[in-house]
Amino acid sequence: AQTPLEPEVHLNPEAEIAFVSLYTRNIAGYGLLHEHSMLRYCERHGYGYHVYRGSPGFIPDSVSANWAKAHLIRHHLAQHQFVLWIDADILAIQQASGVESLLSGRDFIVGMDHTAWAINSCVFGARNTPEMRAFIDRLCQRIEAVENKSSVYASGGDQQVLNEILIDEGMLNAKHVVDAISLGTS
Repeated sequence: AQTPLEPEVHLNPEAEIAFVSLYTRNIAGYGLLHEHSMLRYCERHGYGYHVYRGSPGFIPDSVSANWAKAHLIRHHLAQHQFVLWIDADILAIQQASGVESLLSGRDFIVGMDHTAWAINSCVFGARNTPEMRAFIDRLCQRIEAVENKSSVYASGGDQQVLNEILIDEGMLNAKHVVDAISLGTS
């Protein structure tokens, strides 16, 4: 019999830069590959890594796991100087390259999409500043207000909500959006 996995793992919880991710049982096959890749990457660079193997209790009932990205960033932002959400289908391929240069001079970061979207919510993050904490709060509120969150792409998905709030707040620009090769390629 296989030993059950803990519901969550927290590596370097006091690190300046941290990643957060979540995956559920239905995607555990590749979620575990992601987790092992990110654990090696974060250990190498001294980054924090918070991974949840199911939706944690602090996520509102109306927010399903695949809509919880901003809520997870918000939950961990007080612990770190910068927190990045990363989808569970992403691997850290360039293990030797850190993220400091990408984050330098930015309070918010998201990668471009390779299709019709301006951004891809597979990786995005915020610096722990009063302005960014307020922005993440507003993003969480907008996500909670979406009526149909029954699937990843219902109501356009969290990516549409993130895209809309970036437009509304004048943040859909090169200061915040980086190329899809540097951050979160599909």
